[in-house]
Amino acid sequence: MQTALTETEFRSAMRPLPAKARSALRPLILFGLSALVIFLSAPAGVRAATITIGTQGFNAGGEVITPNTGDITTSTVFNFGNFGSTDNQTGIFVGMPNELFGPLTLTVSSGTGFDFSDSVFGDFVSSSITPIFVGLGVATYALDGTWTPGTFSGFSGLTGPLTANITMAFTQVGGPGTAPSFSGTLDITEVSAVPEPSSIVLVLTALIAGVVLFRFRRSRSTSSCTELALSGLALS
Repeated sequence: MQTALTETEFRSAMRPLPAKARSALRPLILFGLSALVIFLSAPAGVRAATITIGTQGFNAGGEVITPNTGDITTSTVFNFGNFGSTDNQTGIFVGMPNELFGPLTLTVSSGTGFDFSDSVFGDFVSSSITPIFVGLGVATYALDGTWTPGTFSGFSGLTGPLTANITMAFTQVGGPGTAPSFSGTLDITEVSAVPEPSSIVLVLTALIAGVVLFRFRRSRSTSSCTELALSGLALS
């Protein structure tokens, strides 16, 4: 025959045993944090992400651009009287003075040979060209290549060559035979290590599962104590 619990025994049974709770939860937290550190530091837990670190605008440097057919939508060669940078800048290029690089020739069928440099800006070397849109008095191309930083202070700490892309847009408002306008934007990117989403999910899942398990065990322990206490009261 069971005997009734005293008030002191009942309160003791209802207490969630905080010392044991802390003892049980601490290893789970340490496990989760350790696993997170391992995944973030291991090569298998990271992936390469390309980020833009700066953009620089360009124009025709106040000179005339001559397309070889007189029509930018059919031309295969664009001769620049001059090529220069502008104040349209972001990231590492902010504050770089305007630079002029002299006459240049863009050959649409090749994509190579459109190279320019000076000591401040550095050195851009083209490797390929891709048409984006050609028609209706507009010709836009993406020119891929590499860029090696110059002496401008915003490039401090950078080493090249870095991946570079120039979007080149020609517009001929007056139609074939008229001088086209031009604008270009250089994007410089670099690769950085970013944790794989699957790695982060795995770590968080393990940590959450551990916490849920702990709370379930704690809940069962408290329920058992409660049932025991209520049983004792009923028998009294």
